[in-house]
Amino acid sequence: MALQRIPGITAKDETISQGGIWEVVGMHWGKHGAAVRAQAAAVLLAESGGRTLARNVNRDGSVDRGPWQINNRAHPNVTDQCAYDLGCSTAAAYRIWQAAGNSFSPWVAFTNGSYKKYLGEVTIDDASVEEQGTAKITRALDKVNPLDNIWDIVSKLDVIFQGDFWRRVGLVLGGSIALIIGAYLIGREYMPTIPAPVTAVAGKAAGKAVSAVRPS
Repeated sequence: MALQRIPGITAKDETISQGGIWEVVGMHWGKHGAAVRAQAAAVLLAESGGRTLARNVNRDGSVDRGPWQINNRAHPNVTDQCAYDLGCSTAAAYRIWQAAGNSFSPWVAFTNGSYKKYLGEVTIDDASVEEQGTAKITRALDKVNPLDNIWDIVSKLDVIFQGDFWRRVGLVLGGSIALIIGAYLIGREYMPTIPAPVTAVAGKAAGKAVSAVRPS
């Protein structure tokens, strides 16, 4: 994989960051679980070291090209322009993976096991990769600072300390109180007069009747 000019390719040879690798891997293998994504990233690193213009000429004269080392003879439909482009070659690598029955077996780094050292310090074999799942590479690529979310929330709370916010709150509360008082006064004005209890009237009438028959 010596550095050399590649006919028809003008792009510079760059080493892809872990974040860049995880991004393109997630675009295609994202729905297949963290363990498969870790395998994909590890295979890419083992094959090319993450270099976009990695190139290896084999004994039979065929050429392994780009970050995924896609062989020009085994996959003639993948052009050089695509093979040396991270996005295009990753899409091609995903199709190759699917054609192999969702397996990384077309890559030598997978079949000889050299990809495993990029999975992390833990030992992962093919049978236990699903159980052991995310290893060092996954933890590194998925690392997120939890404070980012906290500061994002706090930054949005500054609206509470603005005068305009409290002015609106005052208008809403004042309007609500005015409506309640107005409804009460209107109801009081038009409330019908409740007649005196019938029992009280009957009691007074009975009292007069008694006094009328009482001897003087």
